[in-house]
Amino acid sequence: PAGSMAERLCPAGHYCTSPDGTDDHVVECELGSYCPAGSAIWEICTAGFYCPDPTQKLLCTEGSYCPEGSTEPTPCGVFEVCEAGAEIP
Repeated sequence: PAGSMAERLCPAGHYCTSPDGTDDHVVECELGSYCPAGSAIWEICTAGFYCPDPTQKLLCTEGSYCPEGSTEPTPCGVFEVCEAGAEIP
């Protein structure tokens, strides 16, 4: 409600440069990054995961690998074995 002291979280997919998450300090995160609700800074999508958009961070699927900043899994080669969460083939 108006005048409430409840904390406002920065929306998912964004980071807020002000502690109260006011709209004039909300910055949209770039592809290849991960920004859950309440983010004060952006972070690159962690190796072993892929971030199809800045609101999702998903474990890399078996048969694929995901280097840092991945937006989708990269299929492993024919003779490569990649377990779920692989960072490199």
